[in-house]
Amino acid sequence: MKLPSDYFEIVANGARVLHALGVQLRARAEKLPEAPELWLAVRDLDGLAGRLADNTAAEWQQGFAGLLITGQDVGVLDDLAAGGNQLTAKQERAIARLRDFLQQYCDHAFEFDEPAA
Repeated sequence: MKLPSDYFEIVANGARVLHALGVQLRARAEKLPEAPELWLAVRDLDGLAGRLADNTAAEWQQGFAGLLITGQDVGVLDDLAAGGNQLTAKQERAIARLRDFLQQYCDHAFEFDEPAA
């Protein structure tokens, strides 16, 4: 199966949502020093958003982006989708689409281009 034609949009939208959620959570964590687990969540959101945004189209098309995405990242998206995060409907859609895409990508469900020699 080929990469979806809108894969880069899926990734970019997901990264933007993750970054925005990380900013919100960081503000909350700064006000609650007794909740260090919030900083772990900030790290997870910011880290995944950064790794997604740093990959070029060629890296996604050649399968190399999968080297930086793990099952733990899919788990972060599962946790977000599970609720309790007060996401907007648009954010929920972006996270769900990103989660589905990354799961397929990590499962090697797509055909990748050969790297240029």
